[in-house]
Amino acid sequence: MIAKTYKRLPLFIWLLLALFLVRAFIYAYYVPPWQGPDEPQHYDYIHSLQIEKSLPVLGEVTLCNKVRSSLNSFYFNPYTREKNPYAGKKHLDTTENFTGKIEHFDSRDLNEEAPAITAQRNQIVQHPPLYYILGAVITWPFKNGSLLNSIFLLRLMSALFGLGVVLFTYLGFSLLFSEKSYAVYGATAFVALNPMFAHVSTIINNDSLANFLFAVFIYLFIKSAKKGLDMRMAVSLGVVVGLGLLTKFFFIIALPLMILAFIFLRGTMSKNALASTVSVIMPIFISAMIYIRNVVLYGALQPIYRFRTLDSSTFQNMSIFSYVFSTEFSKKFIISFWSNFGWIKPRFPMFYYKFATLIVAIALIGFVAYMTILAFRKDMLKFKLLALLSLGPASLIAAISLNSFKLARISGVIEGVQGRYLFSFIGVIGLVLFLGIRQLLPFRNGHVALVVFIAGLIVLDISAIFYHILPYFYF
Repeated sequence: MIAKTYKRLPLFIWLLLALFLVRAFIYAYYVPPWQGPDEPQHYDYIHSLQIEKSLPVLGEVTLCNKVRSSLNSFYFNPYTREKNPYAGKKHLDTTENFTGKIEHFDSRDLNEEAPAITAQRNQIVQHPPLYYILGAVITWPFKNGSLLNSIFLLRLMSALFGLGVVLFTYLGFSLLFSEKSYAVYGATAFVALNPMFAHVSTIINNDSLANFLFAVFIYLFIKSAKKGLDMRMAVSLGVVVGLGLLTKFFFIIALPLMILAFIFLRGTMSKNALASTVSVIMPIFISAMIYIRNVVLYGALQPIYRFRTLDSSTFQNMSIFSYVFSTEFSKKFIISFWSNFGWIKPRFPMFYYKFATLIVAIALIGFVAYMTILAFRKDMLKFKLLALLSLGPASLIAAISLNSFKLARISGVIEGVQGRYLFSFIGVIGLVLFLGIRQLLPFRNGHVALVVFIAGLIVLDISAIFYHILPYFYF
């Protein structure tokens, strides 16, 4: 079955897969160590599993002294006020002189320790362990060796997950449209050529595995809606969602999407009541032990590590609507979706984000027009599937906004604003943008819309690599 799938891939999709791999190597190699979001902490979670051979407990684990030592040798300084701390460096100093016993635990009281020690607590251990267990297995031969070997190997592992997202984006939407549809090509190109997605897919971060599992989920979701949910498909869906819940808690949004599909797509998704039940119960069964552990240890399904509280009076009397639209939240959200290459955030000029926001607004208007036409044509299966899939990124935006608002009321800081979390539905976003642009703008032929769409992505990607990332870190 897999061999047949590969054989029927169009040449254009093979080209996109090859381009993604080339770009992934560039991003993985040339973005310096630790410059992904929380990359030292994500690596330290993996290393803790290797050394301690048990799941870490939130609030008890600090960055190990080996990782802390590397923060200096890799010129990492998340609080730097310099425009470019890599300026004048002909190459990164990757000499590793650390010797001594590696420690991951610190027993000091959080209320008595210095702020510098608090900052070294590894808050990333709040996440479920699947990605980190995979990373620990892959890098086991290097656990006591060079950090650079482990970092690059883990980045390549993430890149393979990213490649899987490109592939399953095509496979999923080719079921909804024809295999050589321009819409399918456009959505796949948006994933393969998106520079921020390439960055997130080539760092040490559990987002890469979550994005891959979401892409597989969407493929199975569309296939079930088109061909019917039998027991084999139900088990496949259940396993994928269960593995997703073992990767990131927000994968839980897949469950209400499935339940809505059972309601609105009764002809295919809920014809077999037993299969429908299995597809929902199995993920809970697979991930239950991790979340039971969380409830026992922390009193919540998903614990959150809280740093020292600052002056939170700014947001105490603010509504969530005001928080989203009258603070820096929206600006940070847009920037973190389109370009946030590195911890010290080399970005595009602000006019670029305003232009991108305008294009998205136009595309959304066009997508509404496209959906209206589908409804009038009574193409209800495609209409319902696109509506359900669009709920994915919409619900994530709502969840991110609410979570950031709640954290801001506690800490006094706008945090938790990560537009990159939407990459779990990056194929859906690409499809919506392409369909909307093609519907609203005067493109008589689909191939013209595709060429313009891809040309914009290529310009964006080239400028990201050669105008921002390489000059920022190396020149």
